Amino acid sequence: MSIKTNKNINIVNKLNNIISENLDVYFQPQYSLKTNEMFGAEALIRLKNNDSKTFQPKKIIQSAEKFNLIEKISEIVLDNSCKTIKQTCIKVSVNISATQIIDENLIEIIQKYIKKYSIDPSLLTLEITETEFISNFKKAKKNIDKIKSLGVMIALDDFGIKYSSLAYISKLQFDYIKIDRSFLNGKKNKTIVISVIEMAKKLNLITVAEGVETLNQMKFLENNGCQVIQGYYYSKPLPYEEYLRFINSK
Repeated sequence: MSIKTNKNINIVNKLNNIISENLDVYFQPQYSLKTNEMFGAEALIRLKNNDSKTFQPKKIIQSAEKFNLIEKISEIVLDNSCKTIKQTCIKVSVNISATQIIDENLIEIIQKYIKKYSIDPSLLTLEITETEFISNFKKAKKNIDKIKSLGVMIALDDFGIKYSSLAYISKLQFDYIKIDRSFLNGKKNKTIVISVIEMAKKLNLITVAEGVETLNQMKFLENNGCQVIQGYYYSKPLPYEEYLRFINSK
């Protein structure tokens, strides 16, 4: 137990150092197939010093959730995202973790940064996955309803990867459905993508396809009515200054 405790203390110390000193926020542009112009961007965490193999972005999020440090990361991401919205007047989406979507403090944090930068709340989108609300649906729904009352948008991320219960889509106030990159290859998967796009249209939801890397993938999505794409075909995730240059070049 003593060894495990010391190991956890070391992990927490290292995490705190990464969060305070080595965490950066990148923005991956999203492209509208409907208007042929930039639609928005997703905020993603990256390490300033990427030498560490122990803590990569996904591992950082998992460890931060385990050791109750995820709120610190979310504050950094929301602060940078709202600042970027203020600077550009372009939509930015932020990923929200499983622990936060049922945390009542989340509402206050969102309000704090909307007020700090005096932004239009509809330009901010929170992305959640099915696994993040299925374990405590009542609390998640209560928070999502409050977030929607602020004017903030909600996206269902990685649709189709886990449960994909249509009951959740009808009960929660989603604005976007994000199609996971794993569905962009294979004949059967493409049939699923077409079905998701058709369903989203009938529910007045915008579809965003992630991980689009080729012209063929983009054309397939465009021909079948997907509204927005995100991926290396359009742009990789960019640090703040590069992101501003990218916007100005369009």
